Amino acid sequence: RRRAAAGEFRCVLLVADAGLGKTRLVHEFLARRRGRPTELSARAYPLGATAAFGVWSEALEGHLRRLPPAEVSELCGGFLDDLAGLIRSVAAVRGSVPAHEPPRLRVLEGLVLLLANLTSRAPVIVFLDDAHVADASSWEAIDYFARNLRDQRLLVVAAARPGELAENETATRINLALEQE
Repeated sequence: RRRAAAGEFRCVLLVADAGLGKTRLVHEFLARRRGRPTELSARAYPLGATAAFGVWSEALEGHLRRLPPAEVSELCGGFLDDLAGLIRSVAAVRGSVPAHEPPRLRVLEGLVLLLANLTSRAPVIVFLDDAHVADASSWEAIDYFARNLRDQRLLVVAAARPGELAENETATRINLALEQE
């Protein structure tokens, strides 16, 4: 947490079997935080694997829906159109969902800008629960963020079950890559 608060992207994978207290441990950690980090959280679920960037959409929506429209627009910068199909609050500010889905790279770039803008205000802690069932694009986003938000005050904590995580090929590949870095 200290390295993330000092301006370094960090990702922690908390792995344990069901019912051993992963979620509670993270909630205890968050309750003891110092300062005023921005907390984002989402829970992955099997049906959510059909939606691109599902956990990121949920985590960001939970925060952005409490902000005034002008602030949402400012945080999204020039990526308002690209993020409107992903985050309901952004679509509300834009006035509608775009007619066409933007290229994934533009969505990732928009998410990077949005997270960078959030971290410029305060450190950000993202808790992704049940990450073993997160969609592939959500895992790929973590990898993209690790390369493009290196100097941001961002801590991602993902809680997962080991057996199910091992069955998620994308998660396994990205976890190995992150460990090597």
